[in-house]
Amino acid sequence: LDPSLGAHETSDFQGHATITVHPGGKIALRHADIKRRSIDGMVKACFLLHKRFMAVSIALETIGFQTLLRRDFDREGAAQKRYLPIVPIDHHSIAKIPRVLRLSPLIEHGTFVFAGGPENEVGDMETMIEQFIYIEQPTVKDDGPDAAEMAASLAEGLAGGKPSYEAVGEREARFSAGAW
Repeated sequence: LDPSLGAHETSDFQGHATITVHPGGKIALRHADIKRRSIDGMVKACFLLHKRFMAVSIALETIGFQTLLRRDFDREGAAQKRYLPIVPIDHHSIAKIPRVLRLSPLIEHGTFVFAGGPENEVGDMETMIEQFIYIEQPTVKDDGPDAAEMAASLAEGLAGGKPSYEAVGEREARFSAGAW
C-alpha cells in the first residue's frame, strides 16, 4: 500500500497492488486499486481488499506521516474484530524511480505479469500500466507502480530473496499433535 494524505484533487493517489506468486517464481499483479481517498476511506478500502483477496501480508510504506496510519488500521481492526497482516516497508534511502524500474527486466521477461479482465476483477489495471509506462515523466503519478514494487519486494523477502512455493502435503507433514 502506497498511502496518501487525502482525497483532494491535488493529492497523490493511494496505490494498492495485489499480487500472487506462482510456482516457479512468476509474479502476477492480480488487482490494482489507484484512487484518491480520505485516510478513513483508504483504510476501509484496504480492509475490503484484504477480505476479498486474503493477502498473506500487506506492505505499508512507512515514510513520514505513514507511520501514524498504524493507529487508523488498529482502530478499524478493532471495529471489524479482525486485524490486517501489515508489514512496514522502510525504503526511504532508495529513490522511488530506481526502485520501481528494477521491475522492468521482470516485466520484459514475463516474470512479472499484469492480469487482464474486466474492471470489476482487475480494478484500475489500465491506470497501473499507464503509470508504469510513463513512470519517468514528471507529470505522471507513480503511486500504483510504487505499491506494486513494494508488494514484489515483500513477496521476495518472505520467500527468502525469491518467490517460492511449497506443496500443501509438505507443509502438512510438519504438523504434529496439539493446538494450532
